[in-house]
Amino acid sequence: GDCGSSGEAVLYLVTYLVISFLVVINMYIAVILENFSQATEDVQQGLTQDDFDMYYEVWEKFDENATQYIHLSKLCEFVDSLEPPLRIPMPNYYRLVSLDIPICENDMIHCVDILDGLTKNFLGTSEVTGDLGDIKKGPERKNYNPVSSTLKRQR
Repeated sequence: GDCGSSGEAVLYLVTYLVISFLVVINMYIAVILENFSQATEDVQQGLTQDDFDMYYEVWEKFDENATQYIHLSKLCEFVDSLEPPLRIPMPNYYRLVSLDIPICENDMIHCVDILDGLTKNFLGTSEVTGDLGDIKKGPERKNYNPVSSTLKRQR
């Protein structure tokens, strides 16, 4: 039995192992980068027009008379009935209080004020976004006179 040179066998084995490990490591890195890329894309996508359309569709169920206002007592149920990413599931009272949503006379809340608070909550900011500014121009606010806010009311 002469099966070949032992030096060549060692060289072949070491080369094979190194190349195999490099391929496996590159595959792991590719999977990690793909997942990171997907996560970054999801965050950058943000709120879409479909999210705003869904908001107003749910709003119509709670504001059957199209007054643009709902009572403060319906706020928790309304926000729970939205779909992600705007939805804040029950129990959501304290999270809604922290949004500092303006309350008008007779404990009524305007639809755009709620949308403003939910958008800020989703984006993790207290600044008004450009897109939301365009939405705020939308429906004219009838009898809009804020007297308090959810945060002031809780204090």
